[in-house]
Amino acid sequence: MLTILEERAEELAAVIVEPLCQGAAGMRIYDPEYLRRLDLLCKEKGVLLIVDEIAVGFGRTGKMFAFEHGGIDPDIICLGKSLAGGCLPISATVVKDKIFETFRDKPKDCTFYHGHTFSGNPICAAAALETLNVYEQEGILKQSEEKGRLLKDQMAPLSDLPHVVDVRCLGMIGAVELDEEPSLAHRIRKRLLSQGILIRPLGKVVYLMLPLITPEDILISTVEALHHAVEDCS
Repeated sequence: MLTILEERAEELAAVIVEPLCQGAAGMRIYDPEYLRRLDLLCKEKGVLLIVDEIAVGFGRTGKMFAFEHGGIDPDIICLGKSLAGGCLPISATVVKDKIFETFRDKPKDCTFYHGHTFSGNPICAAAALETLNVYEQEGILKQSEEKGRLLKDQMAPLSDLPHVVDVRCLGMIGAVELDEEPSLAHRIRKRLLSQGILIRPLGKVVYLMLPLITPEDILISTVEALHHAVEDCS
């Protein structure tokens, strides 16, 4: 990415990145330094930086937004899912003033035609506002940070199991990468489902993204169930 920016910046309008964790790619976690270098280069080349916080935002990584770990200043932030506490479908795009002003009250050829009949649903908006209140009143970010450390400690022993290539954690994300074809991951999924635990493997990766308010005993028992499932299905 950095090489492409160096060589072809004049062809790029923006760079879109999932900060710190590439979710659908298999929960691939990377160093915040990459974000810092990317942010600096985007600013140097005049390319917008868009961060996709839909999966990792709102405390999932221990901070309100994952990009904060890198101390960067993105131009556009994509939000969703946790914005309404997982209760109702809502998403939002947050932009800097300079981008907003580009499209505001402009002639037709500069209008940003983006929206639909059900945009700004008041019920979803109310749920989002209440979610933000709960985050502040109940100290959700502090809870997430503490439980993230617990999750990492509980996940660590899985690295000693057969067929486990890597165990990686970021806040309340815990992933186990296996060395076999996806069939092993799906056997693990079926075993956990029989115990009332629903996961969705990503290829050879099984992962946990527990609610940030998960009680510690349930977090521990869930990781224990995953440990036994990996062990028994290998």
